[in-house]
Amino acid sequence: MMFRVVATLTVCAIALAGCEQPQPIIPGKREAVDTLIQDAPVRSETVNKSVAFHAPGMSTNANWTQGHGTARSRTTHPTLGAKPQLVWSVPIGVGDGQRTRITADPVVADGHIFTVAAVLILNFTRMIYQMI
Repeated sequence: MMFRVVATLTVCAIALAGCEQPQPIIPGKREAVDTLIQDAPVRSETVNKSVAFHAPGMSTNANWTQGHGTARSRTTHPTLGAKPQLVWSVPIGVGDGQRTRITADPVVADGHIFTVAAVLILNFTRMIYQMI
């Protein structure tokens, strides 16, 4: 058994060695990379300064169709409460594990949440708002 493995590996190595093509030598003068850097123009020193910042108006996002999609679906300046807190939670299936990963962001549309578990099962959850 061991002889077959060694023989197979030897034949494969010989076959692959025969596939190598000669590397072409490109004519021309060779220059070290350091000379290119030394010849580069000197940049002016960066100055730290304060500039005014104007953010767009804040907006509440009822639907979250994509995490970071196109400009049409992106919320540019989302509203966030002063004291964010967990209002409700629901299990969505299998999470990250040693051999599985959650690979999709949740999608929220018209009061429904769509999630994909790590084992590729689509989950549908209906949001119910109640005063506590």
